[in-house]
Amino acid sequence: MSDIAIFPGTFNPVHKGHLLISEQACSQFELKKVYFVLSPNPPNKLNQTNILPASSRAELLQAALKNNHNFELSLIELERENASYTFETVEYFRNKFNLEGRLKLILGFDTFLSLPSWRRIEEMKKLTHFLIAPREDDCFEIELESFYDDVYFDFIDSPLIDISSSEVRKRKKQRANYENLLSSEVFELYRAI
Repeated sequence: MSDIAIFPGTFNPVHKGHLLISEQACSQFELKKVYFVLSPNPPNKLNQTNILPASSRAELLQAALKNNHNFELSLIELERENASYTFETVEYFRNKFNLEGRLKLILGFDTFLSLPSWRRIEEMKKLTHFLIAPREDDCFEIELESFYDDVYFDFIDSPLIDISSSEVRKRKKQRANYENLLSSEVFELYRAI
């Protein structure tokens, strides 16, 4: 059984919800390490213009993770020249840690629902244990399509966290209060960007 997980994302910016979900996953699934995999150029966000430079997002992640020895930043996807696909990242970590079992991968429920469109998803289904962060109460009541019948997943037992990176960006743009959505270290850096 693997005691590591990856949490891929743009983290634009990283917020308290990301950290709380990961802390709960560590506790619930006895994880020793969660690798926050910064996605510089995710295929599903190629046309977005409001994504901070990868270097800024990496700096924000470093600040957010520095006080938790169970969390580590991975820049593996920054090293790829083209669009980065999660399957390649799963293969990288499985090889790096010589894993024979499934690699745990943390996702929000909204992203989980997009799995059918992922590249090489049929292979990923065999290699991955998806740890799903609920976003709304009704996510437990949604009837999943048959595609999910052979997807190995568990819900993370965390409180519903109504924080999103898009909400943080929106509040900053409107000059509304967003300090409570970010760790103090991240807030200090992000407000200067």
